[in-house]
Amino acid sequence: MNNNNTKLVNALLKGEDISEIFRAEVEKAINTVLEAELTGFLNYEIHLVEGYNT
Repeated sequence: MNNNNTKLVNALLKGEDISEIFRAEVEKAINTVLEAELTGFLNYEIHLVEGYNT
């Protein structure tokens, strides 16, 4: 199992609330999508010299 599955299974076995686990994973996914969208919009990767002063 990957780390996310392990966290989820452990929380379920302990009877803990799993909403925080889902919230954190959704946040990571949205940030990844937004980063890719921004890179596509700007037409260069973050920290590349080509983007300076443009």
